[in-house]
Amino acid sequence: MKNVLVFALGDERHALELRWVREIFTLVSLTPVPTAPPILDGVVNFKGAIVPVLSLRVHLGQPGRRPPLPGDALVLLDVDGTRVALAVDRIDAVTSQADADQAVPLADPAALVAAARQQIEGARGARA
Repeated sequence: MKNVLVFALGDERHALELRWVREIFTLVSLTPVPTAPPILDGVVNFKGAIVPVLSLRVHLGQPGRRPPLPGDALVLLDVDGTRVALAVDRIDAVTSQADADQAVPLADPAALVAAARQQIEGARGARA
């Protein structure tokens, strides 16, 4: 069994293991980053720290992408010392999920952060 946070992105539900989740907060203001790859929605100021907001929608290839809006929920994650936030449409539950349960697929924050790093480095290389 894993303790998870269940959330919605559009019509789909996903889960994150609670071991990654540090806090949930409401988006007040998102600052876009010019020339950033699509996986980076922008950055937010969270308690004095600049935190990148990554797009799980882009990572999952989900159609109908929209930028995070003020009032959206942000999930602050800590992935091996890297802090990032994910914008979600709705928080549904904090619960336990059996390892074999595929009803709500688990998102992989480590893979998301790795993909973001790769895309950002690729964008930097293209500009150089």
